Amino acid sequence: MWSLASNSLLLSALLTAEPLLSQDRTSHVQTGDYFDQQPPGIQVRLFAPRIISTSDYEHGSPAFSPDGKAVYWSVRLRDIVGREVIRFANRENGQWTSPRTASFSDTTQGDLYPTFSHIFGSNRNGNFDIYWTAASIIDELKFPLRRR
Repeated sequence: MWSLASNSLLLSALLTAEPLLSQDRTSHVQTGDYFDQQPPGIQVRLFAPRIISTSDYEHGSPAFSPDGKAVYWSVRLRDIVGREVIRFANRENGQWTSPRTASFSDTTQGDLYPTFSHIFGSNRNGNFDIYWTAASIIDELKFPLRRR
């Protein structure tokens, strides 16, 4: 049985709603788990077309919160070639919010691979490292703490 709590492989990017406005500026209202998509079964299918899988270069590494109320993912922006950011959306009152860049994501360095332990990769300081921050203060931080 497909469930939000299952360890499922998700291919490509993310979500939104309020109404959901994808990067191609198409309005979508998404209320269900995984943006109202039906599980693909044994065949691979594009995830959240025009919402997460958009015309930007690359989307990947979506991480859904254990309660299914938030999702974070990486995206390489066309207007900042070679720079990746971490975006997120929340499920509020049964609908997904429009994707936003996470407050801790540095648009000049390239942030990737979010997880719900708030560990992610970044090219900050000129070398690709793993960064982390406390989940309880994620929205208060401008930059995550670097630990070596």
